[in-house]
Amino acid sequence: MGEHAIKVKAMGLFVSPDGRFLASPGFDSLKGQGYLRLLGGHVEFGERAAEALAREIMEEIAAHCTVGPLLEVIENSFTHEGEPGQEVVFLYAGVLTDQDYYACEEIPMIEPDKQKIAIWTPLDDLLEGRVFCYPPADYAAHFARLRRGDG
Repeated sequence: MGEHAIKVKAMGLFVSPDGRFLASPGFDSLKGQGYLRLLGGHVEFGERAAEALAREIMEEIAAHCTVGPLLEVIENSFTHEGEPGQEVVFLYAGVLTDQDYYACEEIPMIEPDKQKIAIWTPLDDLLEGRVFCYPPADYAAHFARLRRGDG
């Protein structure tokens, strides 16, 4: 594999009963742009994408979750901090098992050598363009599907 290998990731769309979604804020200093990133991460060799999401949520915020239906598979080419990247993202609906997480404004993330948090952000902030969420997806359709109970 070369230096610019395509990564395979599993990420979750966790939506609270009051209409917020869970993501981690980030900032690209070269672009001068803030963004939100859904929780999740790399699919490891021999692992199914849904299993990877459950593992990543446990690793990132020490929470159990139920992985729901696959919402979308996203091919994402991007530049972050001046470095090109390419990935395939399996985006799933998810539900946190412990309902107490939905009442937290901020959830500390467990990241080596980094202090990060996950925050609940109103869906309308994303749908009306006030925030950008990574990976790029058809969030309006996914939120509508989840509100109907299809996800």
